[in-house]
Amino acid sequence: MGGSDEEAVLRQLAWTRASERPRAHAMDSSYPVLPLLDFNRAVIELCLNKTWRSFHVADPRAVKRALENSVGRPCWNETNKSLLVRTPEHGNSTGCTHSFSLIEFSEARQDAKVVR
Repeated sequence: MGGSDEEAVLRQLAWTRASERPRAHAMDSSYPVLPLLDFNRAVIELCLNKTWRSFHVADPRAVKRALENSVGRPCWNETNKSLLVRTPEHGNSTGCTHSFSLIEFSEARQDAKVVR
């Protein structure tokens, strides 16, 4: 086998092993979001189902730190009402998933309009 054939076999083996790994259970029932964090007010805004919703964050410093160091897109878990953020972890190729419970301020209103 030449160098390129060996590299191809190693890449295929690494992909196979990665695809056989079980996914973190918390991330299974979630979907990617782009959170807007207002650090001073301890508020996160998420666009969920085409509607912006506001949530209170108990520890905005921890959320900010996790978002700054995240290794993937944050995810929203509707079942647990939590923001999931994956950060790097030494010795763990999938990283560590942090779960932040959020408390919604009010119900979403799709009919809300911006007043100018």
